Amino acid sequence: MISNSLTRITVVIMVVAAAAALILRASVPRKAEARSTEVRIGLKRGLKRDPIPLRLDDWTSAGDMAGAASATTTGKPVLENDLTISGLFGVTTGSSVSDSTAVAGLSGYELAVEVHATGRDEDLNVRVYSLPGRSVVWQKTYRATDTILRRVVHEISDDVVFQLAGETGIAQSQIAYSLELGRAREIFIADYDGFNPRQATRDRNLDFSPSLSSDGRWLVYSSLRRQTYAIVLQDISTGRERVLFEGPGSALSPAFSPDGESVAFATSRDGNHEIYTVKRDGTGLARLTRSEAIDVQPSWSPDGRQIAFCSDRTGTAGIYVMGSDGTDTRRISRDRNRCEAPSWSPKGVLLAYMARVSGTYDTRIADVATGNDYNLTQGNGSDESPHWAANGRHLVVVAHRGGETGLFILNSESGETFHLPIRGNVETPTWYR
Repeated sequence: MISNSLTRITVVIMVVAAAAALILRASVPRKAEARSTEVRIGLKRGLKRDPIPLRLDDWTSAGDMAGAASATTTGKPVLENDLTISGLFGVTTGSSVSDSTAVAGLSGYELAVEVHATGRDEDLNVRVYSLPGRSVVWQKTYRATDTILRRVVHEISDDVVFQLAGETGIAQSQIAYSLELGRAREIFIADYDGFNPRQATRDRNLDFSPSLSSDGRWLVYSSLRRQTYAIVLQDISTGRERVLFEGPGSALSPAFSPDGESVAFATSRDGNHEIYTVKRDGTGLARLTRSEAIDVQPSWSPDGRQIAFCSDRTGTAGIYVMGSDGTDTRRISRDRNRCEAPSWSPKGVLLAYMARVSGTYDTRIADVATGNDYNLTQGNGSDESPHWAANGRHLVVVAHRGGETGLFILNSESGETFHLPIRGNVETPTWYR
């Protein structure tokens, strides 16, 4: 039996003696077990970097003081949270350090925001000073309203990350996931910090494994249709849907190619699950794997030339990589434990996946070229379905803690974890810009 954790669907194999064929059945995911809240991070040596000292001043107000004060109360905690999650800064907060004696003892940078409100409009005047000299190194004004304030603050955060660390930030990215609603599961999309969730599907069905195109226009997911799982494509802007692939047999774990033109998925149309690809318009169906094993959970490399997947072709589920045409298949995971749900890092160097150890799952990281790997998480909890952020440093995982299931962000360098404020039984997250 192999557990398809990316789609949270248990695939049960029954050997039919007369025909020697494999029959697969999809079932509703199991409930999370009660587990310890302990989380230990196993860091790869040499990855952790020194944080950039950054002092976040108390925001100041001008103009319509009532409106400005409201924006200040809402905005500063969002900015502080973004910069902390980035893992790039040692963030401290307080009033402005304009006093020359106080400035002399500081280093790094100071970030000041003045909110000037006029009616429902707000100008956020942002300045970054170098310390101890306190000279302006960057400044910009952002236009906001109460309804878009969080989005604008995320934009500020990403700009600060780029200006001070030279990296693309993740604060404007989003996470899609499957959420249990009664007897159904629906697909939701939320800001990366778990706020502002939007329900993408409303079919009162069992919907899993969302994947979004790189331009954020298209959503594809696995959905139970007529007692078997099909691949459904949705135009996010209109909500219009159509079945991209349907039987015979179930269709699971879809994944968009980097250019958004193709979808890789697993289907049991051949008796056992194999990896296929299909064009977004429904044409060009192509079979990639041909084995007697179960091949599921495809994940594209950033250049679109390779696909990682999970297979039990050696008797235990492991992680494999092949060319996007199905050639040159090789095993990546060396662990004899069950390994599933591969996710390719944005730089194409690493694969994250989940490995079952002592009855629970840990998140592991493997070098694609060498196969060298290490545990990112260790403990009595369980961390499943990892998926990389665009910066190649953070991952989102489904974690079981204290009898509850939730989404956590993991920093693969510092070992910090952040529990997202998404309540309920969540599954199969994917992170996209």
